[in-house]
Amino acid sequence: MHVTRLELTNFRNYAALDLPLQPGLTVLFGQNAQGKTNVLEAIHLLATGSSYRAASDREVISWQAGDAERLARVRGTVGSGSGPGTSGGVELEVVISSLPGMSGKRAFVNGAGKRLADFVGRLTSVLFGPEQLDLVTGSPSHRRAFLDGALSQTDRAYYRALAVYGRVLHQRNQLLKQFREREVHPDELAFWDAQLVESGSLISARRARSLEDVGALAQQHHVRLAPDGGQLEVHYESKLFREDDGWRRLAAEPPATVEEEFRRRLAAEHDRELAQATSVVGPHRDDLLLSIDGQPVDKFGSRGQQRTVALALKLAELDWIRRHTGDNPVLLLDDVLSELDEARRAALGEVIRQHEQVLLTTTDRPDLPAAEAYEVVAGTLTLGSAGV
Repeated sequence: MHVTRLELTNFRNYAALDLPLQPGLTVLFGQNAQGKTNVLEAIHLLATGSSYRAASDREVISWQAGDAERLARVRGTVGSGSGPGTSGGVELEVVISSLPGMSGKRAFVNGAGKRLADFVGRLTSVLFGPEQLDLVTGSPSHRRAFLDGALSQTDRAYYRALAVYGRVLHQRNQLLKQFREREVHPDELAFWDAQLVESGSLISARRARSLEDVGALAQQHHVRLAPDGGQLEVHYESKLFREDDGWRRLAAEPPATVEEEFRRRLAAEHDRELAQATSVVGPHRDDLLLSIDGQPVDKFGSRGQQRTVALALKLAELDWIRRHTGDNPVLLLDDVLSELDEARRAALGEVIRQHEQVLLTTTDRPDLPAAEAYEVVAGTLTLGSAGV
C-alpha cells in the first residue's frame, strides 16, 4: 500500500500542494518550521481520521486562509503493489471546516461521504518521531493511544466502540458531578453504566489480546536493536482481573465474563466515584507496563534504552498492522535519525530499504538511497531545480 499523490489546500503552511509520490523512500529535508512534518501529518490524517499534533481539528486550517476560506482539504490517492501490476487509485479525502453552517470534519472515499468508522483503515500508516519517546516516558494516555491507533486502523468495531466509549464516559462524568448538586435517580447512572460496560469491555479485551502479539513482536525487535540490552517485557495493566498476569485472562475470557467483571468493579468503586465525581474504572485508566529485566524502563532506563524500546514498539506496530491487513502501512519517520545511535540507525535503515513506502524528514539529506528527495522551504517543495 502506498500513496501515489497527495494534495493539500489550506493545510498548515500549505496554501496548495500537489505532490506525486513513488514507492520506496521519499526524503523531505530542510530547516525546522518549513513544513516537512506537515506532509507526514496530512498522510497520517488520511489513515487515522485525526491529527496526532492538533488538540482541535481546526488547528490544521492555515491561519493565512481568509474568512471565506476557513477550510482545509487533504486528498490522497492510494494504490497497492509497486510493480507493473500496481492496482488501486482509491481517492481518500478529509475536509475540515470552521465556516458557519459547515463546521466540522467530513471524510470521503472516491467522492462519496463516509462515516469516520467506515473511512479509517482504507490507508494504514505508522508514525515514528521524537515525540514517540512519550510512549515510554510520558503519561499512560500516550501508551493507550499507541494501541488505539493500531487497532483503529485494523478493526472497525474497535474504532466504533472507542468513539461510543468517549461519548458515554463524558456523559457519565457529567452525571457524577451532578450528584453533588442535585438528587440523581439511580436509573440515570445505570443507563450510562450499561453502555460503559459494553463498549469498555470490548476495548480492554481487544487491547489485551492485541498486546500479546505486539509485545512478542516488540521483544524480537528489541533483541535485534540491542542484542545485549536485556529482556523487554510488555504487559497490559487494567482494573479488571487484577491478579498476577490477569491481563492474559482479560484477553482470553469470553465477552460475557469480561462484562460481568466490569460491572463488579463498578459496584466496588461506586462510593469512590461519587466522592471524586469521576469514573475510575474502565479502559481510560489502563496502561502498558514496559520493563527491561524486571525494571520499569521509564524510571530506570537510560535515554538510549528508552529510545530503543520506543522504536521496538513502533516496528512491532508496523508488523502487526501488516499481519492483520495484508498490506504494508506507509511508514512515516519524522526527524528520527538524529535521535538514534549508529547501530540503531543501521537497523532502521534496513527496515527502510525493505519497506514499500517510507517518508522521512530530516534537516540534512541522509546517506540513504531515496526514490525522491525534496527540499522544503516555507511550504514549497523543490525536487532538483523543479518546484512542486
